Amino acid sequence: ATALVAGAVIATAAVRPRATTLVGAGGEEGQEVVLVDEKKAVSLFCFSVMKPGGSEQELIEFQLKKRASIFACDDFAVICSKKVNLGPGDYGDVHTWYNPTPKVQIGQLGANGVTTNSFLNTQIFIIAWKTLLKSNQMEGHDFIVKADPDAVFFPDRLVGHVQQYKGQKVYLPNCNLFLDAPPAGPKLYGALEVFSKQAIDLLLNGGFDRCTNQLNWHGWGEDYFMQSCMMMLGAQGMADYNLVGDHRCIPANCDDYRRVAFHDFKDPKAWDACFKTAISR
Repeated sequence: ATALVAGAVIATAAVRPRATTLVGAGGEEGQEVVLVDEKKAVSLFCFSVMKPGGSEQELIEFQLKKRASIFACDDFAVICSKKVNLGPGDYGDVHTWYNPTPKVQIGQLGANGVTTNSFLNTQIFIIAWKTLLKSNQMEGHDFIVKADPDAVFFPDRLVGHVQQYKGQKVYLPNCNLFLDAPPAGPKLYGALEVFSKQAIDLLLNGGFDRCTNQLNWHGWGEDYFMQSCMMMLGAQGMADYNLVGDHRCIPANCDDYRRVAFHDFKDPKAWDACFKTAISR
């Protein structure tokens, strides 16, 4: 049996084995019917936020050609500050979701409340999450996954990590560094962020506004913000240190079959080398 889930089309023609895009009178914002297989153990909606015209776009376009990373999920979105045609998908060309965003700067850890040396991109992701919530595109899926463009991500491996949490309000911290630093405990590192749909539903009905209004998020990285928001709204963090191989926290070689993702690989050649190593076992 299948369930019909209707949502607004923001980017047409995805690579979806069980989805059909219908563009009606609304043009690019017509209605979409996504066919979700109820017999499937876990359904994943995955997205990336992409900077246009550079290495991130090259990586995303390469992943689309391989039908890999987020394009191997049940449904996906690529969010960008420009409308970009990423190339042909199974149902026509795949476009980014246009999401106007401000420029970001790199933080200096410890200065004026800054909690990261990474790009202070929280506002970009706040806008991206609001776009996703408004679209209804995540409906009908069990888990929502944000993957960085430079992460080598295997959605099929993720299923075994999350199946036990289906239907629960959870997110998966993936790093065991700085356990005493706020927020205390395991940390959510942004290369791969995994949330149950029930946890994301906490952002509805004013939940996300509560986070943006009450958290002192200026100076934070987006992963720190999302973890703090999840904690504020009552989602439970279920630590999984086998999710990501990342030299910033828990290093792992690309042949480590336990890992769901590897980070970071900044160009298609390096990304593909890791990908091929990972699937060669």
